Amino acid sequence: MPKEQAMKDARDAERRKDYFWAATYYDRAGETEKAIEFWEKAAQECEKEGSYEFAHSYYIKAANFVKADEAIKKHEEKKEKAINQVREIMGDIGQQKSSEKIEAEFKERSGFQLKEEAEDFEKKELYNNAAQTYKASAILFDASGSPGETSKSWRKYAEMQLKLGDTAEVLSGLEKAGDGKILLAIKKWLLRNTEESKKER
Repeated sequence: MPKEQAMKDARDAERRKDYFWAATYYDRAGETEKAIEFWEKAAQECEKEGSYEFAHSYYIKAANFVKADEAIKKHEEKKEKAINQVREIMGDIGQQKSSEKIEAEFKERSGFQLKEEAEDFEKKELYNNAAQTYKASAILFDASGSPGETSKSWRKYAEMQLKLGDTAEVLSGLEKAGDGKILLAIKKWLLRNTEESKKER
């Protein structure tokens, strides 16, 4: 890629606050100092999202080895906590899994193994099992630094709780999925219904 094009792409990415691509294109343009600056910013963004494994690799590219070491420790702590939570959740619905098995699935497939198991429960109309397994998959997706998949699993958790009639958990699932507008609409609807019920009484 010609330097001129790489610089143009880097500046475009910088304007969009897409730090990963800004760093990548500055790197391709041979602008090492600028690349390091944006690898650092990309790492900080990942840390804010809780994506510590990605933060670790970007801090290494930025040659900030102290921060890289801190990030990988946070990743390991988050992973261990997630595995323990998932073991408890699955045990509560009679689907015992050892920590070793969960860790192996996590390393190989992040939360996709559990997501597929949740889909099977949903097909069988075992909505409580499906809800809890979607919740478990969301926890693993979050630990692996996949915000998109985390949100999808929390939405499915909310959907299952809707089938079970648990409004509080529907709201909790939508909140964790980051669906603020939907959450606000539901809260307004619930408030209106409550007020109308009081009037009828």
